[in-house]
Amino acid sequence: MKIPRSLPLRILIIVPFTCLLIIATVVFAAVSYNNNRAVALEMAHAFNELITQHVENYINNMTEMMPALVLNNAQALKKGVLSSDKPIHNSPWLLSQLRQSDQLNFVTLAFNDGRYIAASRPPLNSNSLEIATNILNSDGHLQGFSINDQDLPNKQTKDIGPYDPRLRPFMRCAVTQTKIPCWGNVYQYLEGEKYAISFSQAVTNKQGEVIAVAAVDFSLERLNEYINKLKLNNDSIAILFEQDGTLLASSSQHYLLADPQKNTRFTLSNHPSTVLKKLATYQHYQSSEQLIEIQGRDYLLTLKDIQLGYGKVWQLAVLQPLDVTISVIQGKTSNTIILMIVTLLSMVALGAALTKLIAKPIENISNMALDGALSELQKAPFQHSFIPEVRGLSASLARLAGAQLQSIAELEQRVAERTIELENANARLLALSQRDPLTGIANRRVFDETYALQWALALRQQTPLAIILCDVDQFKAFNDNYGHQQGDAALIRVATCILKQIQRPTDLLARYGGEEFILVLPQTDEKGAWEIAEKIRQAVITENIPRDDLQDHPYITLSVGYASMVPAAEDNLEMLISRADKQLYLAKQNGRNQSQPEPQLSK
Repeated sequence: MKIPRSLPLRILIIVPFTCLLIIATVVFAAVSYNNNRAVALEMAHAFNELITQHVENYINNMTEMMPALVLNNAQALKKGVLSSDKPIHNSPWLLSQLRQSDQLNFVTLAFNDGRYIAASRPPLNSNSLEIATNILNSDGHLQGFSINDQDLPNKQTKDIGPYDPRLRPFMRCAVTQTKIPCWGNVYQYLEGEKYAISFSQAVTNKQGEVIAVAAVDFSLERLNEYINKLKLNNDSIAILFEQDGTLLASSSQHYLLADPQKNTRFTLSNHPSTVLKKLATYQHYQSSEQLIEIQGRDYLLTLKDIQLGYGKVWQLAVLQPLDVTISVIQGKTSNTIILMIVTLLSMVALGAALTKLIAKPIENISNMALDGALSELQKAPFQHSFIPEVRGLSASLARLAGAQLQSIAELEQRVAERTIELENANARLLALSQRDPLTGIANRRVFDETYALQWALALRQQTPLAIILCDVDQFKAFNDNYGHQQGDAALIRVATCILKQIQRPTDLLARYGGEEFILVLPQTDEKGAWEIAEKIRQAVITENIPRDDLQDHPYITLSVGYASMVPAAEDNLEMLISRADKQLYLAKQNGRNQSQPEPQLSK
């Protein structure tokens, strides 16, 4: 075959270039269609992970404060801070705790004789607060009351009927395992058709007999509403269920949680939905991700165990149909290929005439783009070119570069602002978790951590460690005489007064109980502990916090017990606290308003 001796340079450039573009387009189309399934899997995985993270965070936020409230109420009842003789007087305390969380519906105290009182956010009207009790009538009926300015029952709003808390799941759970808190079985509210779950703790006397149960609960309707609000793709499903497969919440109203005729909750295995029945075969798998087929459709299934603590585990399943994601990707791929073909034809037509004229400026512009020189592109370096296309390309890229630079700046600003917000929020959360909500000093959790650390340091360095226990003398009488608000104000003044008496940064003051305060004093022997104990006791006397309920003490006083020791390897942490507690008991027995042991007895 005889090859022509000469061809136009434009033909030599444009023909190979055009062939390469055609080949690239075909290869791109083939690879794109083959990769659609892999891309769809990755997108479905990211979507499922996002949904599970949102739901897990929401459940953790709902349940994280429930154990603290229950244990606090149990201790308060055991120590006499809450009344078992007149439960109605506990209404302000219970309401103050319910107001701390919008997710909770009931904060409850139930007694072994069947008496019941709770601060209530009614399931049928969660925007209002009430007192629910069976104490204020002789028939044992559960009644709802509005609250007055003192947070005490006011007017009766409803009568639900006979009510014995000892038959409810929260109390049955607590009395069967008295030593640790427990999650009760999901149960239906007496008022309405909504379901709830409770967390409870038994309160026992010195003989180990159950005298009461403290509990909190929330409505499962809140979980259902939250999951329904998540923006799931078409035919995507999010289901929350118990370990036995009983449904708790779902992302769609098509998947009923309960049988309206039998008034029982569905399980995965007996649900009318074929999808959920298929899901039942995977419910006992641990947290995992796998591809399954249901009715001829491929789904990516993500299973997640959600730990509620104290042995309670829920499971979350998220099903994402792959065909929906693949169709979206294929549509975008087809549009891209069509756009590439149109662009190819345009480039062939224009390239034949303009290759020589536009090659150089385009090459320069390309180099700027590859180098990420957005600032240079924004200046439109070829805006004065005699070729209109080059001028237009330069101007378009300048606008694009300007918009990109502005977007980058705005994104960096938003990231910086969000970072600051998160840091501030974390700091506030940390401070709240370490402070007693009434007095503002360190709480019991901080004391336990600090005491364990200082004990370890004293053991390693063989230095003395002291504990001082302070108890407000006859504080229950003060509370009965002045009321809880004045009692709280007195505790705040006492805590502030004690805090002023410690100077070293390593010393710690914490609230130990209702009217008890505890100090950890590193490197302090008994003589030093005595001096600080007396300094605190005298300071509280000098504070002159008046009281008229006692004839021989016109002001609030403290009984103080202290102890100091150099820990040995065979000792345990409770030993030092026990010694201080015994001295506090001795101070009370000897007439209160004193520090024990006296200096001449401490050897």
